[in-house]
Amino acid sequence: MRKILFDLRVLSLDWSGIAAYTYNLFKAVCKSNLDYDITYIIKNEDILDKIKKDLDISGLKTIVLNKGIYDLSNFSRIPKIIKSNNIDIYLTTQFFWPYLFIPSKVICMIHDIIPLSHPHLLKFSLKTRYKFVFRIMTRLSLKLSDRVIVNSQTTLDSLKESFGNNLTKNCKILYPALMNLECTDKISMNTDEINRFGRKYILYVGRHDEYKNLLRLVKAYYHLKKDNFPYKLVISGRIDPRYCDALKESIHLGLEQDIVFTDFVTDELLRKLYINAGIVVQPSIIEGFGLTALEPLIYGKICVVSNIPCFKEALKDSVIYFDPFNYNDIKQKISQAYELSDLQIRELNLKGKEILGEYHYQKSVSEFNKILQF
Repeated sequence: MRKILFDLRVLSLDWSGIAAYTYNLFKAVCKSNLDYDITYIIKNEDILDKIKKDLDISGLKTIVLNKGIYDLSNFSRIPKIIKSNNIDIYLTTQFFWPYLFIPSKVICMIHDIIPLSHPHLLKFSLKTRYKFVFRIMTRLSLKLSDRVIVNSQTTLDSLKESFGNNLTKNCKILYPALMNLECTDKISMNTDEINRFGRKYILYVGRHDEYKNLLRLVKAYYHLKKDNFPYKLVISGRIDPRYCDALKESIHLGLEQDIVFTDFVTDELLRKLYINAGIVVQPSIIEGFGLTALEPLIYGKICVVSNIPCFKEALKDSVIYFDPFNYNDIKQKISQAYELSDLQIRELNLKGKEILGEYHYQKSVSEFNKILQF
């Protein structure tokens, strides 16, 4: 039986899309009874409590390592853990820090290379400021890893464009693993939440980085309100002081009562927001995959998204597309979504269910198992 070490230190109480992708894959593998002996590393006991709620971990080995994935001590700690536990395969979400002395096979993950392909959209990120280091580390990881998991054809194409076919020959596409393909729960908002968000609203979920294109979304919403659009705009996700142009613009346009910036939300509130949303919007200029554009389909929501390659790859004809550089087009497509007939909504929902079937966790596990055959 081969021994796999999952490095889950990307998980935190404030999860990113990369964390969700990693954790869903981990859960899928654990639930699928594959013939692997699994050990996993986490950063603290808080994450362990969450894992225990989701999984029976009695047959797994847990290692708590209170060091981040960027810590220099990893160069000595990780090889020791691998050697002492006789690990055959080390799987890490960390791709731009090559582990040169690891006594096992290594699988890393690459979700996007936005700091290289679109640095102007992440100008405050350390990865962008030290772009030359990021490029070197990415190149070394592609060269030294036994396998590189990428989350989409779009990401693979970006890597090939930047690093060539030879360095990307060990890259394998593994789409996200969805554990639940449908949510029919009816969770109502309480009075305070209704007063804050409204009974129905336009919902955005995600980070506030510049490539998320929230400034144009706010401008589009301003013109919707001029036409007496009835919904508020709810922008969910932790407010990033480095990227607060959308917040400033909403104040400048006098939309403080119409646009709600939630800051960090709990899993429970996020589910409520999805369940009670009227329309979900994702205006990104670029993404590696965009899991938050796929999640609303689970809740049967109408999605209005930018016409970028990864969204078209993932969502096909189950959503309404707009030009992310044209706030007037964003406005028009949100209006179109609002005016859909019941029949049109049912047709989009059926297409959404077909799309979700492509991301069933058993399919992801099957592909993951193939990736491990080396």
